[in-house]
Amino acid sequence: LISFWTIFADAILSMLEAPTSTVNGLLELDEDFLRKHGGVSDFSGYALVRGTCPRRIMPARFPNLKVNEHDDEGKRVDRLELRRSKM
Repeated sequence: LISFWTIFADAILSMLEAPTSTVNGLLELDEDFLRKHGGVSDFSGYALVRGTCPRRIMPARFPNLKVNEHDDEGKRVDRLELRRSKM
């Protein structure tokens, strides 16, 4: 088990200290951000039970949930043009 609030707080602090080019538009879990950008490789300090190394709570990779129709938005309509044509 991981001490959720501690790892979350450390990840937030690390994000605030990181350059905006690193975090702008980034979607990562706190643990992954600390691994990649915060220099943390040993997560035993976040364990609720001393002397243990907590396992990952979330999967290392999320499944791809994109469907074939994802990019099919149909025919786009410009509402302003539509409104102007009705005037």
